[in-house]
Amino acid sequence: MRRLASSLAATLLVTALAPVAIAQTPPPGQASVVLIRQSPWNSPEQPLLRLGVRARNDSGAPMGDLSMGITVFSPVRSRTAYTESLTQDPVDSVTLFALTVPLPGTLGPGETRTFPLQPLDLSAPSPNLTGRGETAIYPMVLDLRSSDVDVGTIRSPIIFLVFPEGQHRAMTPLRLAWTFVLDKPILFGPDGVFDADAVRLLLAPGGRLRQEVNVMAGLVSERHPPALDLVFSPVLLDQLDHLRQGFTERSGSAEVHVAAGEGEAAQADAILKQIKAIASSPTVEVSALPFADPSIPALISAGLGADLPTQLERGRRDVQALTGVTPVTDVVRPPRSELDQASLSALWREGSQVFLVDPPVVGTRPAQEKDFVQPATTAFQVSPTETVTALVPDTDLWTLLSSETVDRDPRLATQTILGQLAQTWLERPGVERSLATIFPETIPLPGSLFAPLLPQIAAAPWLTLQKASTIARNFPPKGDPSALNPVTGTTFPRWYVGTIRNARTGIATYRSILVRPNPLPDQLDTTVLLSESDSFTDQHLAGRAFLDSVQSRLTTEFDKVHPEVNPVTLASHNGVIPVGVTNDAGYPLRVSVRLVSNRLSFVPTDTQPVQLNGDSATLLFHVQARTTGRFPVQVQILTPNGVELTHQELVVRSTAYSLIALVITIGAALFLLLWWGRRFLPSRRAAST
Repeated sequence: MRRLASSLAATLLVTALAPVAIAQTPPPGQASVVLIRQSPWNSPEQPLLRLGVRARNDSGAPMGDLSMGITVFSPVRSRTAYTESLTQDPVDSVTLFALTVPLPGTLGPGETRTFPLQPLDLSAPSPNLTGRGETAIYPMVLDLRSSDVDVGTIRSPIIFLVFPEGQHRAMTPLRLAWTFVLDKPILFGPDGVFDADAVRLLLAPGGRLRQEVNVMAGLVSERHPPALDLVFSPVLLDQLDHLRQGFTERSGSAEVHVAAGEGEAAQADAILKQIKAIASSPTVEVSALPFADPSIPALISAGLGADLPTQLERGRRDVQALTGVTPVTDVVRPPRSELDQASLSALWREGSQVFLVDPPVVGTRPAQEKDFVQPATTAFQVSPTETVTALVPDTDLWTLLSSETVDRDPRLATQTILGQLAQTWLERPGVERSLATIFPETIPLPGSLFAPLLPQIAAAPWLTLQKASTIARNFPPKGDPSALNPVTGTTFPRWYVGTIRNARTGIATYRSILVRPNPLPDQLDTTVLLSESDSFTDQHLAGRAFLDSVQSRLTTEFDKVHPEVNPVTLASHNGVIPVGVTNDAGYPLRVSVRLVSNRLSFVPTDTQPVQLNGDSATLLFHVQARTTGRFPVQVQILTPNGVELTHQELVVRSTAYSLIALVITIGAALFLLLWWGRRFLPSRRAAST
C-alpha cells in the first residue's frame, strides 16, 4: 500500500479540466512536475520502462532530501476506470509495485531540475508484468517527495503489450482516422501590409504550424508512411505564398519590407515546400476549407448563401494551385465545425458526403453495447430520404486534447492519449472497429505536442491509420441518424451585408466597361470574398476596411473616364454640341455619353456609345434649340447598360430666338416710322385746291 492515503493526495493536487484531468498542478508553495520521458509502451521483448521528470520549486524555501516514489497498480478494465485513474488511485485496484528512488541534491526556490530515473525492469520479480501474460493498462503514480512529503505528482499509464510469439502487431487493430486542420486568420490589412507580430507568431520555430508540419513531413517520408487527412485553409496557404515572395510588414507605425529569400520570407518558403511534400504523399487525403474560412451558417443567415459555391470552388482551386494536389470534393470540414441544418443541406447540395466535425455538433447517440466507445461514423439527415456521413472524434480523446495538461506537460498528454487509444482497443480487441480524432483549428494546441504524440500514434501496434473516406466507406453509419446540435457563430449585421452587395455591384459595373481582360475585377472579387471571413463576423470595422478599399479603388478607376466640356453657343435653331471624353486609365474602355436638357431636342438621339482606345475622343451631338438664353446641359458618362459613372455640367448659350425677335422688332419699328411719317405727306384735299 502507498504510505499516504488518497485523501492526502487530493489535498496536495489540483485537478485539471472536468470531467477528465490528466495530471494535477501542485498548490502554491509546492513543486510543478512534468514528464519528459516515458517508454510509450512495453512488452516482454522490451521490458525496460524508461522515465524522466523535470521539477520546478514553486515555494520560497529550498527542497532537500529529495526522492521519487514510483507506484504501479493492477490493470484498469474499462474506459471509465482508466479515466478515473488519471486523477485518483484506481478503485478496487491493488498495488503491484512500490519503490522509492533517492534523488541527489536540492531544489532551490524557483529552480528547475531534470531528474533522469534508472530504467525500471517490468519483467523483474516485482512488478513482473511479463509474468502476468496479458495486454493491459497499468496506472502509475510518480511522487516527487521532499523529506518524505509529497510535493508534486504525475499520474501516467503503463501500456504493456503481450502478443503471440512472432507477432509484433495486433491481429485486429483499431482503425483510426486522424485529421489535421491547418488554418490561420487573415494577418494583413486591405493594403496588403502584414502585422509583424502576427507573422512572427505564425512562423515561430516552436509554434504550432512549424511543429505540426515538421512532424508530418517526417512521417510521410518514412518507408511506410501512415494515412492521414489534411484540411488546408486557402487563407493560410495564400498568406504563406505572399510571404515567401517578399512582403511588407507593419510594427506600430513603421513599415519594413522583407525581401524574398530573407528572414520570415525564407521561413514561409520552407514551410510551403514542406506542405507540398506532405500533400503529395499517396497516403494523404487533401481537402480544402472554403476560400475565406467563412462561417457557413453566418453566410447563409446573412442572405449570402449564393456565395457558398464560389467560396468552395475558389478554396479548392487555390489549394490545388499551391500544393499541386487536387482536393477531394466529397469530404468537407465546415470551418470551425460551425454547422446547422441549413448549412448542412447547402453543403450536401454542393456534393459533400463526408463531414469532418467536432463532437459538440452531434446530438446524443444511442449507447453502445456495454457502454463501448461510439464508432467513428454517424449519419445526419439532409432530406426525407437522404443522409450524409459524419466522422465524429472520440469524446474522450477530444476532452484530453482540450485539457490544460496538453499545454503544461505535452509528454504526459501524449502518454495519456496513447493509453486512451489502447484502452479503447482493449474493449473489443478481436472486433473490427473504427475511431476518429481530429487536431482542429478550434483548440489552441501547442506546437510542443506534435513531436512526441504523432510518431507514437503512427507506430502504435494496436492501431491502423486510415483515411477519412476509407473509414466512411468501410464503417458506414448504423442505426438512426444523429440529431444535429447547431453550432453557429456571430453573423454579419445588415449594414455590413449591404456594403458587400454594394461592392459587388460596383465590380459588375466596372467589368461592363472593359474591352479586354483585366485582372483588377478578380482581385476586387477576392477582397470581397475575404470580407466574408469568420475573422470579421465580430470585427466588423476590420472587415469594413477591406470593403472600403474596394469602393475606393473603383472610384479611382471610374474617375479616369471623364468629359471635357467648354461653353457652347448655338447661333441658329439647329446646331452641334461637341463633347470630349478623356480616358486616363491606360487601357481601352467602352462607355456611352448622354446629354440631358429639357431646352434641347436631340437629333437623332441624346446618347452615343464610344470605345476609348486612345486618350480621348470627341462626339458631336446634333440639337435643336427650344428656347433662347443660357442654360445648363448635363453630360453623363454611362456604362453600356446605362449605369452612370460620372457627370459634368456644360453651359449652352442659344441666340437663335434672339435674331428672330430682332427682325420683328426692326420690322415693327419701320412700320411705326412709316406710319408716323404720313403726317408730313401733302393731303389729297390740299392738292386739289
